[in-house]
Amino acid sequence: MFKKLFGKKVYSGNQSKKSFLSKLLTKFLSWLKKTKKNSRVESSSNIPQGSFNNMPSPEAAKFDVAMPTPQNEKFCQTATYTLPHKYNSDKLALLSRDPWWLFSYWDISHEKINSVVSKLKDDDNNGLHWVLRVYDVTGVKANDPFHSNSFYDIDINFDAGSWYINVNRPERDWIIDIGFKNYAGKFFLVLRSNLIKTPCFGVSSVTDEEWVIPDDVYMRLFMGGAYNIGLSSAQMRKKIEQDYKNQLSSHISSWVTSGGVIPSQKEKDDFFLETWTEVIVYGRTHADAHVTLSGKKIQLRPDGTFSVRYALPEGKYKYEIEATSKNGKHKRREVPAVKRYKKK
Repeated sequence: MFKKLFGKKVYSGNQSKKSFLSKLLTKFLSWLKKTKKNSRVESSSNIPQGSFNNMPSPEAAKFDVAMPTPQNEKFCQTATYTLPHKYNSDKLALLSRDPWWLFSYWDISHEKINSVVSKLKDDDNNGLHWVLRVYDVTGVKANDPFHSNSFYDIDINFDAGSWYINVNRPERDWIIDIGFKNYAGKFFLVLRSNLIKTPCFGVSSVTDEEWVIPDDVYMRLFMGGAYNIGLSSAQMRKKIEQDYKNQLSSHISSWVTSGGVIPSQKEKDDFFLETWTEVIVYGRTHADAHVTLSGKKIQLRPDGTFSVRYALPEGKYKYEIEATSKNGKHKRREVPAVKRYKKK
C-alpha cells in the first residue's frame, strides 16, 4: 500500500502492521529533529557575531547607561520651552508676608492699559505714572475702599511685576489698587486686588485649654531667655516686637522705600491705642497629686506648684481646678472666677 515515506521505502506487503508503525514513528521523529535544527541555524545567522560575548554581567548592567545611537537618538532629544514674560491675565494679587508687610504682584495686558488711557481727557494725561494705592478697610462695610479708614500711595516700577508694601499694622484688613496718577494728584484705577488681613503678632487671643502651657514655659518659648532679665511683660513684648520687625524688614526696606511711600494726611493723624489682658492661674499641692483645670490635666513641678496662662477677652470666666491624692482617697476643688470689662 505505502511505497515511500520521506523518500525511502518503508513498507511491503510481507511486513506486519506493528513493524510498519514502529519504523514510521522513528522516521518521523528523525525528520522533525532535523527540521528544528535547521531552523535554529538559520535564525542564529542573523545575530551579529560577538553580541553575546560583549554583553555585561547582570550586576554590571544595572549601572550601564545607554548612550544614544543613530537609531534612537531622535527619542533622546530634550524639548525646551521659553516661559512668556507675561500671560495677560489682568490680575492684581495681594498676600500677607508677616504682621507688618504685604506682597503684591500683577499681570496686566496692553489692551487693559489702553482701555483706561483712551478714556482720559487731554488734561489728565500730564505726568502719568504708576502707583499702588493701599487701603485700610478694617471694619468697613462691604470692604469698600471709598469708605476706607485711611489710604496712601506708593510710586512703583511697573515692569518689576511685584512689590513689597510696609503697612506696619498687624491684624488689619487691606485692599490695594494699581493705576495711574497724574501731576494734579488724580488717580485712575486699572485693577483692584483681593482682600487680605495681616496676622497678629504674639499669642492668639482664642482660649483653648487643650494647648495651654505653663506660664514659665510660655515665657521661655515666646519671649526668649534674653528678654527675661529686668523687663516687665509689657517691656518684653515691645522689645521683642521691635527686634522681630527689624530682622524681617532690614533686607528689603531700603529697596521698597526707594519707590516713594507717601502716607496721606489722614494716615499720619491715625493715632490709636490697643490693649490686651491675660490671666494667670497658679497654685500648689502634693507633688504626686493629679490636678485638672476645666477637665484638662495640669503638669506639676517637682515641688507640687503649677502655673497656667490664659488670654482674657471681655466677658465672665471661671476656672474649675480639682486635685486628687495619689491613692484617690482625697479630693479638693476650687473655682476661681473673673470678669473683664471696659469701664467707660
